[in-house]
Amino acid sequence: MKPVLFFDVDGTLVDTKKNEVPKSAIDAIKHLQSLGYLCCVATGRIYTNFQKNVAYNVLKWDGYVCGNGLQVVDGEGNYLLNDAYTPELVNKIHEIVKEKKHTCCIFTDEAIQMLDKPNQDAIDALAFLNEKVPETIEYDNRVVRTMMIFAPTGYNYKIYDQQEEVTAIPSYVSYCDLVLSSVSKSKGIKVFLENTGNHEYIAFGDSMNDYDMLENADVSIAMGQAPEQIKKLVDYVSDPVDQEGLANAIKRWILKEAI
Repeated sequence: MKPVLFFDVDGTLVDTKKNEVPKSAIDAIKHLQSLGYLCCVATGRIYTNFQKNVAYNVLKWDGYVCGNGLQVVDGEGNYLLNDAYTPELVNKIHEIVKEKKHTCCIFTDEAIQMLDKPNQDAIDALAFLNEKVPETIEYDNRVVRTMMIFAPTGYNYKIYDQQEEVTAIPSYVSYCDLVLSSVSKSKGIKVFLENTGNHEYIAFGDSMNDYDMLENADVSIAMGQAPEQIKKLVDYVSDPVDQEGLANAIKRWILKEAI
């Protein structure tokens, strides 16, 4: 049985500067699917948010690990896992955000919404993700799938990591994903593999929220713009996303073609 392929979205599938998936990457993944490989997304975005992303419709994906493992969805859109924050946890985290003078947003099934007036860190991070600055609301106990904290690039987010219910996963720009400690991309991948009867997977990523997915993969590949901690972890470092990095990695490591 062929290994399943899991692709991070922002910075791996999507060139965030152009907000597009390179044609070479689309063609390479379509070719893999024609050979019988299952090709899936593994992203920090929740499923409903990813459906609005440029990468959603460029291919018929075989599955989705979303919200850093909070949600697992099969290729037909059926949820295999769908977790959420409790309202108490949202309020607890937001109190820390206010104390530290950071800002944060919540991801619900309907929208991304700010719980604080966006500062420059938030504006920069959302621009990197090609997201509009969302409206600011008063939290009203609505269902929250995940949260994002905005602080200066390089901030260590230790105060958030000390909360046992969540794990802070810093980006290389001015935000961190704040995910439930009970979930991760690799755990979500395990749920998907158990559902399909597969046992091996190949992972492609570029950021710290890909770390555990890459660490547990049978083959791990990082994009050229990834931080050094990721590059030291993986089996192969490809070119950056905007330099045919994904297509080149597929050709070399899976199709065994010369590049």
